[in-house]
Amino acid sequence: MKIRKIIPMIIVVVLALPGALCAQEELQTQIHIGLWWTSPDGDISYSPVGTTQFVDLDNNLGLDAQWEPMLRLKTELPNLPNLYLKVTPLSFDDTGASNQPFLFGDTVFLADAAIDSDLTLNIYDLALFYRAPLLELGRRSVINAEVGLDVRLITTRAELTQIDIGEDPSSFEVLDVSVRENVVFPMVYAGLDMQATEMISLEAEFWGYAFRGEDIYSLIGRVSLDHFEPFLASIGYRAEILDFDKDDLEMDADFMGPFIEVGFGF
Repeated sequence: MKIRKIIPMIIVVVLALPGALCAQEELQTQIHIGLWWTSPDGDISYSPVGTTQFVDLDNNLGLDAQWEPMLRLKTELPNLPNLYLKVTPLSFDDTGASNQPFLFGDTVFLADAAIDSDLTLNIYDLALFYRAPLLELGRRSVINAEVGLDVRLITTRAELTQIDIGEDPSSFEVLDVSVRENVVFPMVYAGLDMQATEMISLEAEFWGYAFRGEDIYSLIGRVSLDHFEPFLASIGYRAEILDFDKDDLEMDADFMGPFIEVGFGF
């Protein structure tokens, strides 16, 4: 995990902190920074020449599970829709090989030869939502529901590199193909949280989009420790399901795994 992916998140937190502190009587804000052990599983295709051939992220490109950072900020605004921001930068680079040649872009990559692969996915979510209590005990809400609309931006970059030695070891050719795409999806957001005990709360989130064969889903389950307020800590499991076709780039992949978070609330 590269430190350059953490620095922008710290900057966001530092910039958001003074304004949140000044308005703490009117706002309820939570800021969380976490680490997600995510495992890529699925296929990718880049076919500008019209021939679609999928490449397996794990078996062919050798992309393995690793820790990735994530940031989320949640603010309840008086008399306005509430705000939920999530930033999830994913970056995988590894070396793999395919047991048969395949086409990626306009280049045929050779079988049984090392392939250096670099896949970057930056996922940004900006949701507006309303929150309502479903169950109250006295003046305390025990179960709350959240419903809203989200705009998701996914910036994608994929690069494959292979050295073709050929029959003459003294000469070689470097095969290199890269592609970049940005895609935007309108999504629905639904959340549910329950105060299980005075110290522990349970949370579930669903983010979804399905239209014309494209399916984008995010499923999150979280167990939060609330006893040491304003400091917060949680563990959970997250699944990102990405199936989209943008111009010549197609992806059908899942990114899943457990995560840990720390944060603070006002």
